[in-house]
Amino acid sequence: MGKRTFEVEELKQILDLEDKYPLYGSFKARVLNKAKDDLIKHSDIKFDFEELFEGTRSVKKILFHIKKNNGRSEMDSGKENPAAEDTNDAP
Repeated sequence: MGKRTFEVEELKQILDLEDKYPLYGSFKARVLNKAKDDLIKHSDIKFDFEELFEGTRSVKKILFHIKKNNGRSEMDSGKENPAAEDTNDAP
Protein backbone atom coordinates (compact mmCIF):
# COMPACT_ATOMS: atom_id res chain seq x y z
CA MET A 1 0.00 0.00 0.00
CA GLY A 2 2.87 2.36 0.64
CA LYS A 3 6.07 3.37 2.35
CA ARG A 4 6.83 6.07 4.87
CA THR A 5 10.07 7.11 6.56
CA PHE A 6 10.35 8.79 9.96
CA GLU A 7 13.32 9.86 12.00
CA VAL A 8 13.20 8.05 15.34
CA GLU A 9 12.97 11.29 17.31
CA GLU A 10 10.25 12.63 14.99
CA LEU A 11 8.21 9.44 15.48
CA LYS A 12 8.60 9.67 19.25
CA GLN A 13 7.37 13.27 19.10
CA ILE A 14 4.33 12.32 16.98
CA LEU A 15 3.49 9.55 19.46
CA ASP A 16 4.08 11.88 22.44
CA LEU A 17 6.88 9.63 23.72
CA GLU A 18 9.81 12.07 23.70
CA ASP A 19 10.58 11.48 27.38
CA LYS A 20 9.98 7.72 27.35
CA TYR A 21 12.13 4.88 26.05
CA PRO A 22 15.53 6.60 25.91
CA LEU A 23 17.00 3.35 24.55
CA TYR A 24 15.97 2.47 21.02
CA GLY A 25 15.73 -1.23 21.91
CA SER A 26 13.00 -0.50 24.45
CA PHE A 27 11.13 1.72 21.99
CA LYS A 28 11.33 -1.00 19.35
CA ALA A 29 10.12 -3.76 21.68
CA ARG A 30 7.39 -1.89 23.52
CA VAL A 31 6.06 0.41 20.81
CA LEU A 32 6.99 -0.70 17.29
CA ASN A 33 6.68 -4.46 17.70
CA LYS A 34 3.57 -4.13 19.90
CA ALA A 35 1.87 -1.91 17.32
CA LYS A 36 2.86 -4.32 14.57
CA ASP A 37 1.29 -7.27 16.41
CA ASP A 38 -1.85 -5.32 17.37
CA LEU A 39 -2.47 -4.16 13.80
CA ILE A 40 -2.17 -7.70 12.49
CA LYS A 41 -4.74 -8.89 15.05
CA HIS A 42 -7.21 -6.01 14.89
CA SER A 43 -6.92 -4.22 11.55
CA ASP A 44 -7.03 -4.69 7.80
CA ILE A 45 -3.51 -3.28 7.46
CA LYS A 46 -0.11 -4.38 8.68
CA PHE A 47 3.42 -3.10 8.44
CA ASP A 48 7.01 -4.16 8.40
CA PHE A 49 9.87 -1.79 9.07
CA GLU A 50 13.49 -1.33 8.22
CA GLU A 51 15.95 0.35 10.53
CA LEU A 52 18.12 2.91 8.76
CA PHE A 53 21.40 3.41 10.58
CA GLU A 54 23.58 6.45 11.02
CA GLY A 55 27.12 5.16 11.06
CA THR A 56 27.33 1.57 12.15
CA ARG A 57 25.47 1.50 15.45
CA SER A 58 22.58 3.91 15.98
CA VAL A 59 19.19 3.74 14.27
CA LYS A 60 18.42 7.18 12.86
CA LYS A 61 15.33 6.52 10.72
CA ILE A 62 12.66 3.88 10.32
CA LEU A 63 11.21 2.96 6.93
CA PHE A 64 7.70 1.52 7.24
CA HIS A 65 6.28 -0.77 4.57
CA ILE A 66 2.48 -0.65 4.89
CA LYS A 67 0.50 -3.54 3.43
CA LYS A 68 -2.97 -5.04 3.32
CA ASN A 69 -3.62 -7.61 6.02
CA ASN A 70 -5.22 -10.51 4.20
CA GLY A 71 -4.58 -12.96 7.04
CA ARG A 72 -7.22 -11.76 9.48
CA SER A 73 -9.53 -14.42 10.87
CA GLU A 74 -13.31 -14.00 10.86
CA MET A 75 -13.28 -13.55 14.64
CA ASP A 76 -10.71 -10.76 14.39
CA SER A 77 -12.74 -8.95 11.75
CA GLY A 78 -15.78 -8.74 14.05
CA LYS A 79 -17.76 -11.63 12.53
CA GLU A 80 -19.10 -14.31 14.78
CA ASN A 81 -17.42 -17.68 14.79
CA PRO A 82 -20.13 -20.36 14.39
CA ALA A 83 -17.80 -23.05 15.75
CA ALA A 84 -17.71 -21.22 19.08
CA GLU A 85 -21.49 -21.47 19.62
CA ASP A 86 -22.77 -23.56 22.52
CA THR A 87 -23.95 -26.95 21.23
CA ASN A 88 -25.09 -28.35 24.61
CA ASP A 89 -28.77 -27.64 23.78
CA ALA A 90 -29.07 -30.72 21.56
CA PRO A 91 -31.42 -33.48 22.92
